[in-house]
Amino acid sequence: MNEPTYTVKFDTDNDYYIFESIGQNGSIFKVVVFSKIKNNIYNLGFGDYDLQTKAINDKSVSDNGDMIKILATVIEIALKFLSENPMTYIYIEGSTSLRTQLYNRILNRNYDDLINQYEIYGYKNDVIPETFQKNTLYESFLIRKLF
Repeated sequence: MNEPTYTVKFDTDNDYYIFESIGQNGSIFKVVVFSKIKNNIYNLGFGDYDLQTKAINDKSVSDNGDMIKILATVIEIALKFLSENPMTYIYIEGSTSLRTQLYNRILNRNYDDLINQYEIYGYKNDVIPETFQKNTLYESFLIRKLF
């Protein structure tokens, strides 16, 4: 994805990446968190961040008019995380079926650029992942940088 991104800061106290979405509904903080699932697999968590309660809402729909810039920022964070953590996989699953469909579209659209640098798997029905196939609908994804 060659799209503009937001400036990202890594919060060492809370171990997450934070950036500010600025759009038609004002300023909305977003957070990306990588949580260890097992061994070398980390879940990518993403959502709106409430500065006062410190809560992350991964189901909110901000509708701030900057979805492409937000997604480009999240992708940039994920790719940086993979580069900095060799042999690590990121597990990605949408918090809703619409978001999962969006992730499918992004991977399909950028497949030719990604496949030479990343190992990508897709899950169907929570069974063993298969090598990602274009135009196949997956429920979740597993991605690792090739070295």
